[in-house]
Amino acid sequence: MSFEIEPNKLSIEEQIIFFGKEYRDLKPTDEIMFIQENDFIFDLDTLIYLDLDLAYGLLKKGTYPVTVEKDKVKVTFTLSFHR
Repeated sequence: MSFEIEPNKLSIEEQIIFFGKEYRDLKPTDEIMFIQENDFIFDLDTLIYLDLDLAYGLLKKGTYPVTVEKDKVKVTFTLSFHR
């Protein structure tokens, strides 16, 4: 599952929380990871709305890669099996 944001729509404070610094200060060589601090279980309605496999509704805590493109930032999550 991927999540895209437009960094120019984030406040400076939100940019610092998300990237560790202002977006304009990011360099192409910066390695950015999104940190999920706790396991998160998606509710059934959200999984249906996003057209995801209903068996895979767990986003485990950990780090997930962030890709910076022109005017978008993409976080790629791996969902895990959850009953």
